[in-house]
Amino acid sequence: MKGLDQLEENEKKEEELNKKEEEKKVEEKKEEEKKEEEKKVEEKKEEEKKEEEKKEEEKKEEEKPEEKLQKLISKSMGKDTPLSSSFSCEKIETTPLSSIENPTLTIDSPVKVEASSIFSKSYTTYQVKVSELNTTVRRRFSDFDWLQQILTHLFPGNVIPRLSKQNIGDRFSEDLVNKRIDDMKNFLDYILSDPLLKSSQIIYDFVSIEKESEFNTKKNVYDKMKKPNNLLNFKSLTGKENSIVNQESDNYVIKIKYASEYMIEAYNSISEKIDEINERMKNISVQFKQISEIMEVISKNELTLDKNICDAYKNIDKHFQIWSDLIKSQSDYLDKFKSIFKFYRREFTSIKDFFTKVENQKINYIKAEEKLQLKKQSLFDKGDITKWEIKFDGNEDLNELKKNKEYAFSKMLTKETENVYHLKLTYGYYNNRLINQFKMIKNLICKNNLNSFNEYYNNQQKLMESFVNDINSNVTFFDNIIKKGNNDES
Repeated sequence: MKGLDQLEENEKKEEELNKKEEEKKVEEKKEEEKKEEEKKVEEKKEEEKKEEEKKEEEKKEEEKPEEKLQKLISKSMGKDTPLSSSFSCEKIETTPLSSIENPTLTIDSPVKVEASSIFSKSYTTYQVKVSELNTTVRRRFSDFDWLQQILTHLFPGNVIPRLSKQNIGDRFSEDLVNKRIDDMKNFLDYILSDPLLKSSQIIYDFVSIEKESEFNTKKNVYDKMKKPNNLLNFKSLTGKENSIVNQESDNYVIKIKYASEYMIEAYNSISEKIDEINERMKNISVQFKQISEIMEVISKNELTLDKNICDAYKNIDKHFQIWSDLIKSQSDYLDKFKSIFKFYRREFTSIKDFFTKVENQKINYIKAEEKLQLKKQSLFDKGDITKWEIKFDGNEDLNELKKNKEYAFSKMLTKETENVYHLKLTYGYYNNRLINQFKMIKNLICKNNLNSFNEYYNNQQKLMESFVNDINSNVTFFDNIIKKGNNDES
């Protein structure tokens, strides 16, 4: 029995030992799996870290588009990159508007024209007058829209701001009509401030042809005109234009782009804030008016109140009405400023769009120049002068051509070199135009802001004088009532 018990005990110990061995193996396996998982996590982190470092390196190496373009220019053109040249183009024919400095423009007197048939629509016409010309014409908003498009088409070297598309709600509401008047005036004032556009026949026709049928005939003529596709066909006041390509002008153009983006964002923000303030001011104005109406009802209640008190309420009623009108006038002026700021935003949007045009011209020129330089290099390396397409004039030194790369490059592929130079000249023209147009817009905005602020403060002064007079009148009125009351008590 003792031996049997010993045997069972040994088996039990062996089982426990095996069990512990199994548990140990399971634990070891778990530990291995855990280490493997941690290893994978570490490897993944390492990969992510390497990916981040790679992206960071790429980011550091990545150049701004304008820097890349400038490097390409330097690479392809070397020391010949700068350009300052003038070229002949079409001289614009002057009109009676050309010699008028700061023309006085008014746009007013909207008139609704009813539809003449079921196939036509009603529309609004506006009176357009340039005082110095002694002419008065009537134009539709769609005529101004047409003018913007045709000027953009015929004057590709000018920045032409867009008009706003205000087609929401009732087209004939007073609010929309007034906004359109502001928009059209801002637009035409801008056009008349540009010496080249002001001198064009199309602008003179727009502000001087009175008969609608005659004006529509002229519109058809302008619509058929082709867009200038060559620098020689571009128009200028003198028949000459400048083309500038250098580091200074490139840097200035890039600053114009960033300045325009900032101003677009700033004017957007201003417009949003004006909307918020205006909403509150209009509510306050309405509430003042409601109080005024209540005061008016009370002032007529002589059955309940003393006549002096009724008169007092009449004065308070008048005071609240003045407050309501004062706040409404502030709101109206804010709307006017908003209209101006929205137009400024469209000016800077047009500047930004023009920058894209300049950039595209720049890229076209650089690509063509780089291709030409590579072709010249290949021809020079092969040394076969017969394939260099040189226009020989008898003064060429053949040995020098084969040895001197710079000399060879200046002589070979004459036609292609002329084409690339024309691309460079075109790019330089747009570059120079953008700089000049930006400066014109900057000066115009400063001038308009001063005029608008001056008009605003003059108006505020009159309103405040009226407000102060009303307060003084009320003070005198209540002083008299108090004196009368004191005399009655005596």
